[in-house]
Amino acid sequence: MCAADGYADLQKILGHPDSTRLRRLLEYLMTEEQARLITLLPASPEELAIKMNIDIDTITGLLHDLHGKGAIVHKNFDPRQSFIPISTYFYPDNWFITSYSRSSLPEFYGLYRDFFKEREGDEGHWKAAVQEHEKIKQPSFRVLPAYRSILDSPELLPEEDVRTILRQAKTIIVIPCGCRMTRGPCHQSEPNVCMIFNRAAEEFISMDRNDLLKALSYEESLVIIDAAEEAGLVHRWQNTAIMVGGMLCNCCNCCCGQARLVNYGVPVSKIYAKSRYEARIDANNCNGCQICVDICPDRFAGAIGMTGKPGTPDFKAVVDPEKCYGCGLCVLKCTTEAIRMELVRPADHIPGIGPPHK
Repeated sequence: MCAADGYADLQKILGHPDSTRLRRLLEYLMTEEQARLITLLPASPEELAIKMNIDIDTITGLLHDLHGKGAIVHKNFDPRQSFIPISTYFYPDNWFITSYSRSSLPEFYGLYRDFFKEREGDEGHWKAAVQEHEKIKQPSFRVLPAYRSILDSPELLPEEDVRTILRQAKTIIVIPCGCRMTRGPCHQSEPNVCMIFNRAAEEFISMDRNDLLKALSYEESLVIIDAAEEAGLVHRWQNTAIMVGGMLCNCCNCCCGQARLVNYGVPVSKIYAKSRYEARIDANNCNGCQICVDICPDRFAGAIGMTGKPGTPDFKAVVDPEKCYGCGLCVLKCTTEAIRMELVRPADHIPGIGPPHK
């Protein structure tokens, strides 16, 4: 009779039973015993002790170590409940991001990049992702306009104002962006730009064995947002009027894992919902510098082009309304103030909002 292999069993759960690269990654992250333990979750420590025939103190130690590595979380983020595996999709935003392992991040992400290349080459993986998005009736994420691009908009709603989202959050932390760490190095931004809120943030803080993860104040969070907008990053938020929890991503043009689905035929409209705003260009003020063309993310369809002949007064920037997702980055970079954001969609464009909005 063959001995049990926790790594092999966990690989099956993660959907890559034959991957030698995933095997190396799991061996780096945990012991075979811990891998076997994860396959038995969700379960209480007492239940695990019985199932694995191990004393409760040892089980508690194994769970504590896995929790510190970000491999498991409390069910519903409630410390009184049993543990569950943090992600069956095995994405690095949820693995190995706490200070417990930050000294090992380069080695870990090297192994993860190696595994991800294998996944990229797996037509079945991407085919399944494409098919899943084809079923989507509305995107899960929505673009938020850069707040400095819509400061004078009286119609701005709380659900689309990044400042309000930060203010209403009970707890905020910033973590290394898994997309950038996996793809890296990013030429547009440093990795610590992804924000996690409330219960999820508190769970990550509880994983931190060196007490380096700290809750951010509103002012500290806004500094990160300002830097993200200056770097030309697109704010990505959940496509709903509900403003509790969630993750605020600040996405670049080169690393975003969601946006890479465009390369496999998924329309941007299936990945992100547009903001309620759209860029408008005053040709009289446009000097044809093309800064807006350079900053407009082509992963979001590349909405800005040029018309006229270069070197002539007719050489002007133009916006394709169908392609504009309303991120507002062009407004921030325009040196002649030739671009403004215009409200073009009603409040109920945001799922969960019905008129009248209060």
